[in-house]
Amino acid sequence: RYEVQFVSEPRFVRANPKVRADEGKVCVMWGPLVYTVEETDNGENLQALYIDTAKPVKKSEKEEFPMLIAAGKRICESGWGEEELYGSHPLEFAETEITLVPYAYWGNRENGEMAVWLKEYLSDRNNK
Repeated sequence: RYEVQFVSEPRFVRANPKVRADEGKVCVMWGPLVYTVEETDNGENLQALYIDTAKPVKKSEKEEFPMLIAAGKRICESGWGEEELYGSHPLEFAETEITLVPYAYWGNRENGEMAVWLKEYLSDRNNK
């Protein structure tokens, strides 16, 4: 009897810069699986999320499938009027944990927004 184990860690993948819609963004893969963020775990407005690629992604087994937890930031909406589209407000971020699920499982729990490509935030680069 033989047992084979493949060791892999979650990794960040970038699109070619010529893919304009995904420039400056990353997706998360673990082995062959692509991961996604869902509104169910991360709240509304997923476009406000920035994933910190300078910090490792943690594995979580809180559901029946392998979930991942990544460090990140969320753009704060405080100070903006409900109907205000443009302003000179300073950009403020709040620390957050981003929960990712395998792409194949998205939409199986609740309806809501999802995203595969997330804006990249490098804590070691942005804090210098």
